[in-house]
Amino acid sequence: MYFKELNLKSFGKFKDKTIHLTNGLNIIYGVNESGKSTINKFITGIMYGFVGPSKKRTIYSSDHAKYTPWIGDAYVGSILVDLNGTNIRIERNFSKGNEQLNIYDLNNGNDLKNELGIDTSRKVEQAGKALLGLSETIYLNTLNIAPLETTNDNSYAIELRDILKNKSESNIEDLSIQSSIQYLDNKQNELTKKTGPRSIEKEIQSLGNSIKLLYNSGIEYDRLTMELVKLNELVRNTEKDLLESRNAHQILNQINEVELHKKIDEIKIEIKEIEVNISKIPDFSFIDDDNYNEIERLFEERNRVEN
Repeated sequence: MYFKELNLKSFGKFKDKTIHLTNGLNIIYGVNESGKSTINKFITGIMYGFVGPSKKRTIYSSDHAKYTPWIGDAYVGSILVDLNGTNIRIERNFSKGNEQLNIYDLNNGNDLKNELGIDTSRKVEQAGKALLGLSETIYLNTLNIAPLETTNDNSYAIELRDILKNKSESNIEDLSIQSSIQYLDNKQNELTKKTGPRSIEKEIQSLGNSIKLLYNSGIEYDRLTMELVKLNELVRNTEKDLLESRNAHQILNQINEVELHKKIDEIKIEIKEIEVNISKIPDFSFIDDDNYNEIERLFEERNRVEN
């Protein structure tokens, strides 16, 4: 199974946005605030909806309000999926009171919810559970990798244990439940050791060095940029003086004209040197608000450990 097309009909900042995908690796990139995280949340929303686990009450998560469309009243979207060679469309209406999931076979128009075993007892039906075989908790901590959002929620570890236990009790060959759990426990202990005070301190120090380098580079960039602006202004004023000098004293100021040309050439050489220095300054545009938030979190964690 793979996604062929994301149709953000009306979701967050997007209106009638279609993204075509191919089988294999697809990379969606863009500058900060261009909508990459919104696309990630759109996929999660289509597959699982934006609600809590309750079957009796519909309790919407904060993402439901966060990605309410900026334009229009409709809150809808769909994903075109290739399911073992069959094109199916997963459609969801996110609007409160009108929440609805539809899954159609595009070859014959049949509704596939019953065939796929969608749990219709839920107030908000989930396609991901049937198509991926994963609960939302496991999906968010495995297949879905959102920047700085993966959590260490023990609930998904418990679900993984239950899955392994069920498969073991089903007498599936070559599956040792005890060894699998022991392996996961060992990995958890390793990760616990790696995230101790010293590891946090090293990570904070590394990020601190990056911030210091960014800060110093930013100061140098600002200084060179301001100098460049001043020199460009000086060039324009000098050229203006030269033009006025030509008009007023075309013959008498020939010597001054040569000196002015020389001065302009010297300034242009200086400008070129500054532009070269600016180009050597490292690009730190990849450090966005999320990175700064992570740094602040690490400092708080260090203080907590030290106290």
